[in-house]
Amino acid sequence: MQTNSSSGVPPAELGDFESAQSEMQRFWFSCRNDHEDYVRRNRRNYRYFHGDGGHWSDDDRAFMESVQGRKCFEINLSKQAVLTAVGEQIATRADITYKPKKGKASADTAVIWSKLAKHFLDQNNFHILETDAWESGLIAERGYYDIRMCFDGNLNGEIKITLPDPVTVIPDIFATEYDPKEWPGVMRFMWLTLDEIAGMYGDEARETAKKDWENYRDRPLTDEFPVENASDLNYGFGTSPGAYYQWWDKETGELRLRVIERQFYKREMALHFIDMTTGDTEVVPHSMGIKKARQYAADNGLLLQKMEGKVLYWRVVTATTVLFDEQSPYKTPTIIPFFYLFNKGKTGSMIADAISPQDLLNKSVSAVVHYLTTVANSGWQVEEGQLTNMTTADLANVGMKTGVVIERKAGTQPLQKITPNTFPTGMDRLCERGEAWVKAATGMSDAEQGLNSPEVSGIAIGMKQFQSKLQLAKPLSNLQFTRTLVGRKIIELGQQFLTNERIYKITGQDDYGRPKEEELIINQVDEFGNILNDITVGEYEVEVSTQPMAATYEESQFKQLGEMREKMKVAIPDDEIVRRSNISNKHDLADRIANPQDNGTQQAQAAMLEKQLEELSAKVELLKAQRTKVVAEATNTNIQAMFGATNAGRVIAMTPGVAPLADELMLSGGFEDHNAAPVIPQNVPQLTHVQPITPKNTSPNFPPQADRGVTAGIESGNIPTIPSIAE
Repeated sequence: MQTNSSSGVPPAELGDFESAQSEMQRFWFSCRNDHEDYVRRNRRNYRYFHGDGGHWSDDDRAFMESVQGRKCFEINLSKQAVLTAVGEQIATRADITYKPKKGKASADTAVIWSKLAKHFLDQNNFHILETDAWESGLIAERGYYDIRMCFDGNLNGEIKITLPDPVTVIPDIFATEYDPKEWPGVMRFMWLTLDEIAGMYGDEARETAKKDWENYRDRPLTDEFPVENASDLNYGFGTSPGAYYQWWDKETGELRLRVIERQFYKREMALHFIDMTTGDTEVVPHSMGIKKARQYAADNGLLLQKMEGKVLYWRVVTATTVLFDEQSPYKTPTIIPFFYLFNKGKTGSMIADAISPQDLLNKSVSAVVHYLTTVANSGWQVEEGQLTNMTTADLANVGMKTGVVIERKAGTQPLQKITPNTFPTGMDRLCERGEAWVKAATGMSDAEQGLNSPEVSGIAIGMKQFQSKLQLAKPLSNLQFTRTLVGRKIIELGQQFLTNERIYKITGQDDYGRPKEEELIINQVDEFGNILNDITVGEYEVEVSTQPMAATYEESQFKQLGEMREKMKVAIPDDEIVRRSNISNKHDLADRIANPQDNGTQQAQAAMLEKQLEELSAKVELLKAQRTKVVAEATNTNIQAMFGATNAGRVIAMTPGVAPLADELMLSGGFEDHNAAPVIPQNVPQLTHVQPITPKNTSPNFPPQADRGVTAGIESGNIPTIPSIAE
């Protein structure tokens, strides 16, 4: 193996070492030019938020308590202001939806994407994460999401949203835009064990990282670690270069390496998708591969061409080794920021503006309390040997107590109380001013915090609350843009990685707020090879709407509906008012009110309707069967009548003389003739040749009962037998 003559390191390893050192130098350059200042502001702001003695420095507290004998008070209005602003965010919920923009985007697929986005956000508890990011912006100026694919629970991958500590995320110092897509790059550092390195970057990276243990295993952070950062065991910011590479926990003996993860853009030749209709271009993701890229271009009518463009790279290093250095699998950085205030790369927070008024409040309260205590124990003027029941030392200890008895020698002057220094005029009002200035600096007035006195009208309170929200307009606008960036990142990852056929259980709500489950199948291939619900194509625009939380919204609706019916006499249905209430079974009760006959439940209505349909179907079938039976019976009766009439006609034809007698008998029996009288013709010619009667009838249409009924009846015994022709 060829090695470097001076160091004995192979050229490839020397290249990795130089790359790692280059990233470390970039890291320290960013720290010393802005990030270390931010870390100090971050620590200071959190001290003021948490309170618990953090408003006073150690030197000030020691001087006031030990030298001046004054107590350090903290009236933590900063925390209350921040928590009030956090309540503003908690009371609202973001709803991310999509609408078609370009390409093969459709309205139906936009609806599917809106449902998927809600599913992914709920799966990651985004509302809780957003509250934490908003609070971090209020206190620490910055909050960040890290949105990337996670393959731990699903081989095809799921979208994972995490919330890294803002201290560990370092935007490029030349970043002047809010959108990270426009940043030159972004760094994030972590303290990782070898096992964690293997889990995140692979076993090969673990073996590479072991070299740092060989170089720095005998250099734990002891005396080299700066005293001012001795308690900063998480991040290790200081001035000693050796302290920055690794961190050692003395209690557990756990050794960790600082791992720097940098995502940055490079301009180079790369494959691009080109839409010849619109002229839009997009870099082919590194994870797609040339084969899939060609197939994707063919399916979507795109041109695949190599051209110069911005390509995102991903580099992971330790102090001396490179763990990963390739084109990023993602199109844009995984870091999504929220900045409370952002102006040309500079950030700000709510609590930073409240620090000076908070100090004024704390110091003025401490001064007032100190003055009041000195008035009660300002000291005594005593003549030498004047006291008889105590010494001057005893008087110093008990002289301020209530009911103290002081005995002096007879004839001496009464003891005189030393007059304390005059309290400065206006000092007592500094407390009120400090409190007012804290609220003014944060924008959280008494109206916003619900601290108005009872005599203030509701309209005035509402106006003050509206004015307070104006100071949050810019931070809320930044939060809205951050939500848009989150929605954009979700659809980017989905179109890039969720390419297989997948089934999602989407839980939503119907028009009345009831939970409703829906099974959603994406990228489904039918028998003809067509892809149904293809979410991987088309360009969509992100829309973010903000609405109050369900409980707050329904309470407002409940109140307004009640007032409309009571004061304006609007005919609001009872069931609509019940649905806006907060009772547990409001929907069932509202259904019963809306439909009192069957208790109003939809299940009962559906069951009753189903039962009625079954009964109706049964009746129809019965009527069909009865009709068939009647038709059959009528046919059989007609056939029997025709059969009997034929036999009777044959008898009359053989014996014409019986015709008048038969006519009379039928008229006496009530037979109604439908032809001209007589019923039976009188002049019937006699037949000489007659076909013989069949002795036995086996036809189902001519049952033998008809034959017997005519020839073997009770009143037919005298009917002569008809001879055959042969006879």
